[in-house]
Amino acid sequence: MTKPDRHKQIETMSALALAGCVLYYWKGHTWMLYAAIASLVIGLFIKFIAVYITMGWLKITELLGRINGFVLLSVIFFFVLTPLAFLKRLGSKRSFLKQPSGASNYKEKDHTYSADDIAMPW
Repeated sequence: MTKPDRHKQIETMSALALAGCVLYYWKGHTWMLYAAIASLVIGLFIKFIAVYITMGWLKITELLGRINGFVLLSVIFFFVLTPLAFLKRLGSKRSFLKQPSGASNYKEKDHTYSADDIAMPW
């Protein structure tokens, strides 16, 4: 992974500080507020630590993005598309099963093709 630029470092550390402030407001634990302040100080003044924190945070978010994408697509497939396919199968006419045995879906077409047939295929 390439070294993140300064803007990305400050952005990441600010996001972590915001998360700490929200958790402090929500849970009321004082150490979360101290962690938020520490992440801001590190992000602004201690650049070499901010680089490693940012790189770690970006790796974690990349991993979460891959996992969430897989999970969300699986959930959509199994809980949306699969029931729709079953409902369509229940409601369809099933014309292939109603044909007498030996009947074919193939139809012979006695037609001599000319240049006009392929001039405008759509």
